[in-house]
Amino acid sequence: MTPCAFVAIVWKTVEDQAAHPTDAPVIYDAPDGVSLADLVAEVTRWAGRPRNLAAGGFADPTLTENTGLALIEPFGAQLLEMRGWAYRSRWIGCGEIARPDGTKPVVVLATRENRSRPSGCRA
Repeated sequence: MTPCAFVAIVWKTVEDQAAHPTDAPVIYDAPDGVSLADLVAEVTRWAGRPRNLAAGGFADPTLTENTGLALIEPFGAQLLEMRGWAYRSRWIGCGEIARPDGTKPVVVLATRENRSRPSGCRA
């Protein structure tokens, strides 16, 4: 499966979950032959520039619920890399995790608190 086809499947889930949100993060293992760089490039085409949430096994210590913490929480010490995007009521993350048989690229979808408009703004 190509990175484009895989991300298209994930993106359909993002759109479906906008209508039917779930509280638990959804984690997708990337197909064999799809790298973290492939995933980041493809999601960037859909969602714009990502935020770096973790690099070299170290998570950004300033992360909060408002800045993507939900994307890294499921992985603990397994997390090696994570890039994140805020999209509507979802967080979208592309990362790499350590497994006993090596590293694996993943995509994570998590609920994002829908921020209300500042007072004085019109719809």
